[in-house]
Amino acid sequence: MIIALQWVYDPVALAALIAAGYDEQQVQGGGPAWVNILRDDQRLPLLADVERYCFEVGGATVGTYRVVPTRASDDATDTPVTITAAAPWGYCTVADVRAEGYAALAYPDDRVQDAIAQATANIEAACGQRFAPHRRRVTLDVSSGVDEIFLDEPCCALWQVWDGEDTSVDRADLYLYNRHLTEGWGAPDDRGNPRVALRSGSYDPLSWWTSGRRQLLLDGVWGYTELDGAPGETSRGSQVPLSYGVTPAAIRRACLLLTVNLLATLADGGGTPDVSARVISETTRDQSYTLQPLPTAAIGYGATGNATVDGLLRPFHAPLRMGVI
Repeated sequence: MIIALQWVYDPVALAALIAAGYDEQQVQGGGPAWVNILRDDQRLPLLADVERYCFEVGGATVGTYRVVPTRASDDATDTPVTITAAAPWGYCTVADVRAEGYAALAYPDDRVQDAIAQATANIEAACGQRFAPHRRRVTLDVSSGVDEIFLDEPCCALWQVWDGEDTSVDRADLYLYNRHLTEGWGAPDDRGNPRVALRSGSYDPLSWWTSGRRQLLLDGVWGYTELDGAPGETSRGSQVPLSYGVTPAAIRRACLLLTVNLLATLADGGGTPDVSARVISETTRDQSYTLQPLPTAAIGYGATGNATVDGLLRPFHAPLRMGVI
């Protein structure tokens, strides 16, 4: 099971840590006998202006977690930070399913969580992207003369950027199109055309970008999310939003519909596809209906097999990807 963690630093406390030279974070689990989850070379960065962090760990159950600010130069540590959110990765919750009337006696928590995980995976496979904030490091090829790069998934915030020679790049030299979070823009919607651009006047500091084919490494928070509060940045010009957003309501609904369809066992009729969109005639008194035939070669129907869910997911497919081999 994948467990999603999120935690937030107080801005004043974060500034004090940065001033004292703290630049890394250790993620620990299993309290009170805390154990480092990451190796020393996998520690998360601790960065100015980045108050909110997220990370994913594996485990059989959700446990207790904390984060320890660390100074790389001497391995000194500071007061641990409490994990504010730890939950199984999924676009709806067991509580959501219970609210729809699916009692624990008939559908135990473990079975519901397994169904949520499968429904979430089906949605991600159908849409080609994820719908909750997650940390990701992406390596992109950049050609000479290019000043704008298109991404395969919306980026909520950049933490760190490097060129192909492991040289750190100032985030201020790049413009990240995440205005739905920082400015509340809905039209144009940057999530439908995710990209990062070189700021005007930054060609000299980033001469590597215009001198042949190189690599660009982006480390940050990604995901197609929906603003859940007031838009804004942690500081003027940081491009780091106050919130990374939440799973869109339509995606949560789609996940819930798929989940409840997966709860029934095969013996109880589980796995029966939703054919409502193919009904072309119906006789209610005799409880009969006629379906529009599928093409002979068809082996399935829709992206998920559920016409209602397919309709909900239609606006959320990832941007078209093209390439040359």
